[in-house]
Amino acid sequence: MSNITNFRTRKNQITKSLKKLMLYLLVISLVLPSLTEVAWAAANPPEVMLRDNQVRAGEAPWKPDNYENGSDAAVMSRTGYCGSVGGARFRGSVKGIHYTEYKNAEDGFGWSRKPGGNDNYADELIRVNAKFDKNTKTIFWNIIVKGQSAGDLMGVTKDLTNPYFIIAISRGLENPKNLYVSNGYRKLKEYPNNWQTLHTGDFRMYDVYKDSDHALYNGRRILGKTDQTKEFLQEKYRLPCTGDNQDKSMAYNIEKYNYYSKYAIIDQQGGLNEANTRMYSFTTELDEGEVAAQGELPNVDSEFTNYMGWGGQRNNVDLSGKVWITVGVTSREARKNTAKPLGTGNYNFSKIAVVDVVPNKDNLGLEPYYNEGSGKAEETVKLPVNLKNSKKFPEGTRFMLESDPKDKFETDHSTGAITQTPAKPNGPISIDQYTGEVTVKIPKGAKGGQEIKDNVHVIYPDGSTHIVPLVVKVIEDKPNIKRGSFATKPKDNEKQLDKVPFEDIYMGDAASKFTYQAGDTSKIIKSFTADGLPSGTTFGVGTQESSNNAPDENGKRFQRSLALKADTKAKVGDFAITFKAVNGSGKETTATNPGVIKTYLPTNNGTKIRIKKGTPEANIPSPEAAIGIYHKKYTNRDDIRNELKTGINKNLIKKDKTGYLPDGTTYTWKNTPKTDVVENNHLYSAYVKYTNKDGKEVVDEVPVYVDVYDTDDVIAYTPNDVTKPTDDKDKNVPKKDSNKDDVDVKDYNLVAFRTEDKTKGTLTKDKEQNKEVISVLVKKNNSKLKTFGSIKPTVNTATDYTFWFWDKDPADVKQVVADKDTYANKDIYTAYFIKSGDEIKEIDKNIPLPNGFHKVTIAKGDGIEDNQLFGKTYAVKEGVKLSKDKFPNINAKQSYKDPKWNVGNPWDQVMGKADVTYTASATKIEYTTDQVIPWIPKDPKNPENDKPTTGKDGKEIPANYITVKFTAQKEAGKALGKVTVGAKTGEEVLAKVKPNTDLSTKTDITATGNNGYGFTKWKPALGVVTDTNKAFEAQFI
Repeated sequence: MSNITNFRTRKNQITKSLKKLMLYLLVISLVLPSLTEVAWAAANPPEVMLRDNQVRAGEAPWKPDNYENGSDAAVMSRTGYCGSVGGARFRGSVKGIHYTEYKNAEDGFGWSRKPGGNDNYADELIRVNAKFDKNTKTIFWNIIVKGQSAGDLMGVTKDLTNPYFIIAISRGLENPKNLYVSNGYRKLKEYPNNWQTLHTGDFRMYDVYKDSDHALYNGRRILGKTDQTKEFLQEKYRLPCTGDNQDKSMAYNIEKYNYYSKYAIIDQQGGLNEANTRMYSFTTELDEGEVAAQGELPNVDSEFTNYMGWGGQRNNVDLSGKVWITVGVTSREARKNTAKPLGTGNYNFSKIAVVDVVPNKDNLGLEPYYNEGSGKAEETVKLPVNLKNSKKFPEGTRFMLESDPKDKFETDHSTGAITQTPAKPNGPISIDQYTGEVTVKIPKGAKGGQEIKDNVHVIYPDGSTHIVPLVVKVIEDKPNIKRGSFATKPKDNEKQLDKVPFEDIYMGDAASKFTYQAGDTSKIIKSFTADGLPSGTTFGVGTQESSNNAPDENGKRFQRSLALKADTKAKVGDFAITFKAVNGSGKETTATNPGVIKTYLPTNNGTKIRIKKGTPEANIPSPEAAIGIYHKKYTNRDDIRNELKTGINKNLIKKDKTGYLPDGTTYTWKNTPKTDVVENNHLYSAYVKYTNKDGKEVVDEVPVYVDVYDTDDVIAYTPNDVTKPTDDKDKNVPKKDSNKDDVDVKDYNLVAFRTEDKTKGTLTKDKEQNKEVISVLVKKNNSKLKTFGSIKPTVNTATDYTFWFWDKDPADVKQVVADKDTYANKDIYTAYFIKSGDEIKEIDKNIPLPNGFHKVTIAKGDGIEDNQLFGKTYAVKEGVKLSKDKFPNINAKQSYKDPKWNVGNPWDQVMGKADVTYTASATKIEYTTDQVIPWIPKDPKNPENDKPTTGKDGKEIPANYITVKFTAQKEAGKALGKVTVGAKTGEEVLAKVKPNTDLSTKTDITATGNNGYGFTKWKPALGVVTDTNKAFEAQFI
């Protein structure tokens, strides 16, 4: 087939083609109303597709046409050329193709409409539009393969000798139905829904459920590399030949998409300078069982990349939740011209269109996440999966690590048997597939600051997934003894505990300042602090040893409490602390650091007994905790006893405190302290009874001061686990109140507050400022704290947002809360926010909007096609407009016209002070009731140019009326008579006829002979009008 180079011939050809093109575009406009910018955000394609399709993502100014506008499919395409050679010569035969820009006959002819030409011409040649109806689980596919010589449908297949058009339809889709095919300007041909039985001739269709030649994967049939289709779908010379650019070819795994398809159409074209434009239209319903398993599909081998020396497989692609079609054009060509710029060889063009039918989205609003973990080398860190909003995973949810190796599958195509070899995880991360708990074994030698990362795929029972990142940070593991804090410098670069003695720990004067609580009758508590000791260090006092692994909140200081009996046997003495830890070289070392404890019996020199309000009498502590004796310069015990009677004496000697009372001393209250009222410094008395050195029993009355305290009524805090804000075991539940008094959580109700989204607003209560979640301890049995308004935090709104309402869990049952409402223990409240233009969800539609906001509803009236934007309601602020993107493009249904809104341009309307509904509607077309409307065309070659558009009643003729031709018999080119149809008489009369009209009943359809001829019959006989019965000839004799 020669190239078109002659200017005159070309000009005539283009003139004719343009006339045909106008007609064809009319057909296209009727058949493809939905071929309209690719919905990238909705499609959520694989990353490689996003990178390869920047042109339609808005980053490039050029696109070939509008046929893919509004599609729900993400697309990628490739163009390739290779010679029909094998072995070592194959690689050298593979090239990329550049198609030059088409301008006009004077400037030279090219095939691309892209300025400067196109290296990936397949994208321009093959156009795919898919619309996914989520309600019916059906995808509507429209495909164009271009083959005209000019215009939007210009395509290189016009000048290919014998091109094949190939469509593969994926797993996860049911048998394609409603199949229509057009060729050039011919009328669309409809195929029956059992089209797969018809694969004969040039238009062949393959169905894995009919044909014996198929592959099996996990018991389900697929095309695989079957004899019927592999020449075109898998053969290295055909569609897998994607050019000599390694990176782009490896990222285009067409073999995997084709291998796991179930249906194929192979449509052979005639070529020979014939217009080869083809349009395919069909629908496919989802097979949800197969879609749920798409993510398990392993990679497949590629003959093409293997022959190119790039490896046996292309880059794998995750097909989770996705369905697809591939469309290809392939032709073996000889000679060279603009259609075949590289001469003899195989020319291949292909496009993959993917629809994400199960996007990575929380349909239940679960929002799983993992907290960041940390640990040292050779430690094991466990991370449970968390959920926001106190939700639970649905039963059947599974968890999978992205890094886990996949099982290996091998198929015996002769038998269909599949061998599965389970993968063996060998990384540091493992996961419980049923609970989602992740275990990270930090490797030996891991360095501080290193991060161990992975993604967890949460797979819900409906097959949808959510990808959740996790991170474990490695902590540096070595002792860090601060220089200057201890006596000895480290040796070399090591910081050895056995070289660092601690200072003496003295428990002298400070003991008198300690607070003694109920039940603490015999212990003096003193803590010492050691900076920088490594986790795992153990401390021993005397012969006892205990582990101290937990740092305090600043993560640097470790504390160990020493408990010494404060009884009559307590003596001044020495003690030793034994440290056992790992030094800087990783070697365990033990050190004993001497110290001295100086202890004494506490005395009433200002120490108080503090008792919590409401403490029962049986639990009030002994006065012993506040009574002791000073050993003064006197040795007479009576003098000492007299000092006891004086109460507080600032002149008492405090340096030397070695005196003690004898064994058997008892301490009792003279009058038991009252705990029903908070008070400070209330003076009570206690009896101290002991036997002196003369054997005489002595009873002294000693003053004891008592404070009765109560903890704060309301205590706000941020929980450690914000997903469980009412957990009374949370480590952040306050232990002390604002006065440092001990808090008993059993005295409180625990209530939590949170925001729906911290980017919309935060909460503040007392010292907890701008928090996403705040938990509050609220004192029980306090009448002034019984209502919600008495305990709620302050709401801080973010830019453009307004606080809307408080809701009490559960979140799927809205319970709007008023300040006067009461609360219960473990209640959780969520603050919701709104801004102008936000959609109001169905669950929220009965909730009043904030002051100054009103509802705008987008409604569909009579005669308007469905659109997912209809039925939505939005919150709009007074004086503000609702943006245009919230309104659908409106199209009239068949038999309707003039679609319009009930107000002009509703997106330009400023919100007033009341709710409003904008309704789109169309006018119903009134069609003629005439069954036959005749006309005689002025231009018989173009009869449709002056076809009637209305009947005798002035009403429109429906588009489905059939054009019927009535002609008089001719001999030697002359008509033997005339025909009459209604009011029109001539040798040939055309009529628009209602389908299935029985013309034999029409008395105004007649024929009259000329020059003695008489009418005999109609051929065929007048009868019911259909697409195949629409031409009648009057016979004469």
